[in-house]
Amino acid sequence: MWTDFPEIPKKEMTLFVNKYQKNDAFIFQNTAVRRLPASPAKPPDADKFLAVTFAAMIVHLIGGNSAASRLREAIALQAGLAGQVVALPDRLHHGPLHRAEGQSFGKLRADYWRAIRPGQATEETPGESLQEERLLEAVNILQKFPESQVWFWMAPNAADVVAYYNSLRYLGRHAGRFYILNIAGLPFLDESGKVFFPNAFDLIPPREFVKSHRLARPVTPAETELDSEVWAHISGKDSFYRFLQGGKKITIEAETYFDRDLLNQLHSGPMKAARLVGQLVQKQGLPTDEAALLFRIQKLSAEGKLILKGDLQKSPREGELRLPEANPAFSENHPAG
Repeated sequence: MWTDFPEIPKKEMTLFVNKYQKNDAFIFQNTAVRRLPASPAKPPDADKFLAVTFAAMIVHLIGGNSAASRLREAIALQAGLAGQVVALPDRLHHGPLHRAEGQSFGKLRADYWRAIRPGQATEETPGESLQEERLLEAVNILQKFPESQVWFWMAPNAADVVAYYNSLRYLGRHAGRFYILNIAGLPFLDESGKVFFPNAFDLIPPREFVKSHRLARPVTPAETELDSEVWAHISGKDSFYRFLQGGKKITIEAETYFDRDLLNQLHSGPMKAARLVGQLVQKQGLPTDEAALLFRIQKLSAEGKLILKGDLQKSPREGELRLPEANPAFSENHPAG
């Protein structure tokens, strides 16, 4: 059981968070500051600071649990960032986004993740995707507490940009309180002190997050109006893969887009499935998930376009692939996108 404490003015609440966010006795979750019954005794002056709201705080939306962990470490270094970090676990740059009639978006995405990662217990594969739940949680805070803000942390990759367009459907109406923090084209220092240009937040050391918070700016009404139209395009029936072409421009492709890349790898002879997708994603830089390619391989096998020996759902490393004898050679390759 959690213990909720009474609300206090925003100034004192902010002081409490800044002072005690590292104390194991307190948990910051949703819109409450809570204490575990079995936790150590609270500091003697904490009573006057305990609060229920995030009224003067920031809700940080960021893609993926790894990036969220880095951001939490950064918040511990910079009091001005104090707030609630909300990880958006569903990486929306591949898989269906178009709902059938009567189907929820959360169910659509959860079914997809279970299909491409069968038997793997991940945050993306509950009965319903957590994406909508967490965005609605942010909306609820904005509605309850007029001085709160939401910051969306966006790196130059398709997953983050698509997540921004999805978030805009929920948060775009809160003009002046929905902020974006875009690091595209900006230099950072890596763990060894060398300059680099990251395309994902989980590559950035926590100390560098502290510098990047100065980039936060409100999403303008004009941006909201223009960007709100993008979701309808990128979530259409023919959209399965989504690629970033610079800025916030997203292009879409069908599920068959990487078929030639997959089949061309087999032209020289049989190959293990894990090795094939590893070469395409890790060495050639195809901008997608290895699990998505393994899922597509099963469909190509069912269509007779390649021969699969083994069960990829049980052991992708053991599955062996080869082309059928009569399969024509493929000579075209797609750009990485």
